[in-house]
Amino acid sequence: MKEFAKNDYYIQTFFVIVGIAASAIGFQTWAVLAFYFIAGVSQLISFLLRLFINKRKSTLYIVYGITILPVWISLLVIILLKQNNDLTDFFGFILFSALFYSPVMALLYVYDTYNQYKNLNIIIDESIDL
Repeated sequence: MKEFAKNDYYIQTFFVIVGIAASAIGFQTWAVLAFYFIAGVSQLISFLLRLFINKRKSTLYIVYGITILPVWISLLVIILLKQNNDLTDFFGFILFSALFYSPVMALLYVYDTYNQYKNLNIIIDESIDL
């Protein structure tokens, strides 16, 4: 678990930095949305992997799931139901609002992976001292 937490933290940090760089490079075009997919896909995979690990979940992890999973579900619904304007308008509103809060949630998720890694180090170091 300690190795997973360490790798997860470094991977999430890497993808957030790459996403910010890609958005900065493509700021004049729609490439600014690259951040959402570069950081978001890696965090979704990490979130789902951590979901099945039998460890206590942090409050930040739970809040992240509540705020970000509807974004991915909305994107999927919009892709699958292109012809139904009533539904796609509703789910489009969710996607639009996520443009504002998801970068903050992405940074908070990296912070949460750091805390998980740090806490595992403290627990393991304390058990060695005993």
